[in-house]
Amino acid sequence: MTVTQQESVASIDEYLPATPPRGLVVLVQGRADAASYYARFGRRLAADGYIVRVPNAAPDSAEAAAELWNAALRDPSLVERPDGPVLAVTVDAGGGFFAQALSEKLVEVRPDGVALTGLATAGATEGEGADTSVADVSFRSACPVHRGVVESAQSASQPAVSSDQVSPVLPGHTLGVPTVVIHGSADEISPLAQLRADWIAGPVELNVVAGGLHDVLNDVHHRSVAAVIVSFAERLRGDARATPIILQDTL
Repeated sequence: MTVTQQESVASIDEYLPATPPRGLVVLVQGRADAASYYARFGRRLAADGYIVRVPNAAPDSAEAAAELWNAALRDPSLVERPDGPVLAVTVDAGGGFFAQALSEKLVEVRPDGVALTGLATAGATEGEGADTSVADVSFRSACPVHRGVVESAQSASQPAVSSDQVSPVLPGHTLGVPTVVIHGSADEISPLAQLRADWIAGPVELNVVAGGLHDVLNDVHHRSVAAVIVSFAERLRGDARATPIILQDTL
């Protein structure tokens, strides 16, 4: 089920599970995004029992990220916030802005965990081959279904953020909550090597999507990526430290 409510900051798309909710996921968009890009993601997590909210705006500052997050949690027209973990899932530059909002204590309710996907790196700035890549779906996803969604909604996408607005996770800014990073190994917009070089704050769990492009939530392995996020949310339900539930071993 999907409902859209108008809020003073932005409208919010909400995806509701058919069963009692196990928690809440709020998605923070990135550059050249549109809320419609994440309908498939919202439906998939709702099918696993989580309420998913996608504000129809992308932040261009830490303050804007906090405002979008706060609105998504306090809007009285939305379904009451459920028991269970509250998880932030961010895309591209939205991750850096939200991380900064957390470190500066701008959010009214801290998430129980954060998943940073396709995080913008310090090298992902405006200029030749940078913002152009963010707006070009061929650099973002190889999934033909998602490319069709983007092509039909180009006019609704967020404008590219200028170079001085791209906010990587700043050195020394620990988020203070369990954090997973999900990044494509073939990401040309925010190269994995650059992410490793930029990341100083920690600790985090890094999940590398083999052959993945920039928008890992909507790339060809989107089911596997969604499973990582659901697994993370389930871990938070059992333990605030997100202790792994399933351990890999050999016979």
